[in-house]
Amino acid sequence: MTRSACHRGRCALLAAGKRTFFFIAADYAYGTSIQAEASRVILAEHGQVVGSVRHPIGTPDFSSYLLQAQASRADVTVLANGGADTTNAVNPSYSGHGRDSAAGIA
Repeated sequence: MTRSACHRGRCALLAAGKRTFFFIAADYAYGTSIQAEASRVILAEHGQVVGSVRHPIGTPDFSSYLLQAQASRADVTVLANGGADTTNAVNPSYSGHGRDSAAGIA
């Protein structure tokens, strides 16, 4: 949900009919600010944030966080982190943990 994902206030995921979002955010300023800004856009476009969870930097296993996202039944899981944390969060998605594929991760 970065500015590049939006055009003139419209976000591609919302325009594509995705309405519910769950955040997996890094527990520091970057993750907090990404979640806050993305949530503002989601709510302004009549979407819904159905939940969130924070993780420490350098988390090697995101299985429990991905299961929480799956249980929320959100259309999209938003990763508000970077670097190795993003890699560690996405890899289990491809192997069947949390979601059937990474298609629902933004």
